[in-house]
Amino acid sequence: MGYGLPLWRTKIHTIIFLAEDERVPLALKEKATSFLLKELYNGTNYEYDYYGKKITEASKRICLQLQKEEEYLVALDRILSKKNLSGYDKRIYTAEKISILSQKGDTEGVNKIIDENLEDPELRKIKIQACIEKRDLKTAKKLLEEGIKTLTQKGRNQNMIKEWIAVLIYIAELEKDIPTIRHYAKKIALEDKGNIEYYEKWRNTYPEK
Repeated sequence: MGYGLPLWRTKIHTIIFLAEDERVPLALKEKATSFLLKELYNGTNYEYDYYGKKITEASKRICLQLQKEEEYLVALDRILSKKNLSGYDKRIYTAEKISILSQKGDTEGVNKIIDENLEDPELRKIKIQACIEKRDLKTAKKLLEEGIKTLTQKGRNQNMIKEWIAVLIYIAELEKDIPTIRHYAKKIALEDKGNIEYYEKWRNTYPEK
């Protein structure tokens, strides 16, 4: 979010103060809510900067305090439906929505959002972890392999690729899948020179002579 006028920023600072200060009467906070939610929506037309972060935090705080979670969720849905929303903003406000739904105990709603946004590596990561915890290793492996393939094709996020390969090795160890351990441990050992841990894993897939 970017605001060019000093007077406008002063007004926003005042509203944020009303939202965050515990001494401010609830009736006054009530009046500040609609302004904050309006600015939360309008501000996504600009860069998510210091003011964007502060407005997001203040909007969330005041809506939780006044038990207006549904109004906050509606504002987030309006933002996420914007056609010109940047990928960065989409990740931020999707995470905000997940946070609110989690606090409300809406597990089904959280899972639905994650399933609809698996192109986001961080959300895919949450889904993978949930599958492992449920011992649904087949689905976890599928999500990992698809994620690795997608990131590799895009040529980015090498650290995430390495992390996911390490998780595939972990699952293979649980399943005693020697060929898979050998394949991925060799890959890490050769690509990450000096990685003794995965060199040992690779070597240990062969019987001692």
